[in-house]
Amino acid sequence: MAKFEEGNQAAAKGRTVEKLLERILLQEDHKRLRKGLEALMDKVADGDQRALEFVTDRLDGKARQAIDLGGQEDNPLAFTRIERVIVKPTDKDS
Repeated sequence: MAKFEEGNQAAAKGRTVEKLLERILLQEDHKRLRKGLEALMDKVADGDQRALEFVTDRLDGKARQAIDLGGQEDNPLAFTRIERVIVKPTDKDS
């Protein structure tokens, strides 16, 4: 019988790339990281909209998206029942 590896192996590969990238950026007393950030800020100063969005998203977090759950004016949503269900993860029927 074949033995399968547990967990998301694709995610584990992603961490490998992340670790390698971090090592490269931090070498030589963070010179590469500083150089990259300076290039990014030069783009922001030149008016690059995508660079500005990237920086503001990293500093302030992405803006929340408004979701209208009110239905239509002539057909509003009406909740007649709200139910809380607690499921045991060991139950096979769940």
